Amino acid sequence: MKFRILAILTLLASLWLGAAALAENPQHVRRLLNTKQCRGCNLSGANLRQADLKDADLRDAYLAGADLQGANLSKAVLVRADLRNAKLAGATLTGADLQETALNNADLTGADLKQTRMSFATLVQANLRQADLRGAYLIRANLREANLTGVDLTSVILTRATMPDGRIHKD
Repeated sequence: MKFRILAILTLLASLWLGAAALAENPQHVRRLLNTKQCRGCNLSGANLRQADLKDADLRDAYLAGADLQGANLSKAVLVRADLRNAKLAGATLTGADLQETALNNADLTGADLKQTRMSFATLVQANLRQADLRGAYLIRANLREANLTGVDLTSVILTRATMPDGRIHKD
């Protein structure tokens, strides 16, 4: 009986700690909004809808599940950031640096991604419907199962990128 209670308590503690790890750090959110500098910050699940984050430094930041709908991230540095499951619909990321960034399952519907650098980024199952990718660099990016409906790829650099159907694009 003691072992059963201990096992249940251990399970509950791990679930509680796991849930706590998914919440943003309020101090990090304040720092980002006040200084636009937040390298390696925990902003997971943060509500940054419509935020002005132009030129922000978010290298190595944890933004999984964050709400960045309509946010201005023009020229932001998001190198190696974790944006899995983030809501970026209608966001402006013109000229942003998203190299090696995780964007799996992210919603980028209608996002402005002109001139972004997304080399080595992972966009597995990302929704890029109607996104503007003109002049974007997706060298060796992984777009497996991504939704590219309504996206014009004619001026996108796709050298060795994995396309939605799993094929490697050759340039």
